[in-house]
Amino acid sequence: RPKEPAGSHAGMASAVGKLAVALLRPAIPQNTGAIGRLCLGYHAPLHLVKPMGFELTETRLKRAGLDYWKDVDVHEHESTDAFFEFAAGGGGGEGVPGAFDLLVGLSAPHRYGVEPLTEFHGIGDTLRAGGSVCLVLGSETHGMEFLSDAQRDSMTRVFLPMSPAVRSLNLATCAGIALFEAARQAGFTQGQLEAEAARQGLRAPRGRWEGSGTDGHR
Repeated sequence: RPKEPAGSHAGMASAVGKLAVALLRPAIPQNTGAIGRLCLGYHAPLHLVKPMGFELTETRLKRAGLDYWKDVDVHEHESTDAFFEFAAGGGGGEGVPGAFDLLVGLSAPHRYGVEPLTEFHGIGDTLRAGGSVCLVLGSETHGMEFLSDAQRDSMTRVFLPMSPAVRSLNLATCAGIALFEAARQAGFTQGQLEAEAARQGLRAPRGRWEGSGTDGHR
């Protein structure tokens, strides 16, 4: 096996558990259910910011999240103002540190994003240094147009490179791309993910797709 290069992730503390996802005013329950399943796969808390277009008891949400939804670490916020106060620490009083060291807002090219996600290395740098990162995605119907300038400025704004042949990608698809890229930058390993699952006592129930790492793409 080749020797690990200098500056690699070998021997570094796991950043698993320090990466989160936030959905601002999600409107489609199937997207949120699928994103919840993704978050559980990377042990990333999921922050849901109201108003939402559905209730968490919605059957379509649970169907998309399958039997994993009950184990997703879900946090609800009553408004965008409440979420950004929580993220900045303002909700806890002066001097209280924010919930995240880095907020990363994702959008389509030429919208709010100013740098390609693939060229922004701050996510991996922050996580490897022991900091916490939250990936913020806008609403399926309104994007991030309802945010104030101050709220937008509190985030590092990146975009997912894509052809101008499409206006945007599905929200759950965007979340999957961004979460994987963040995990790749941070050097998440299968061993680290398994160790965190064991620590939390989590184990997926056996099913018809047992043995397939992709779960049959269901």
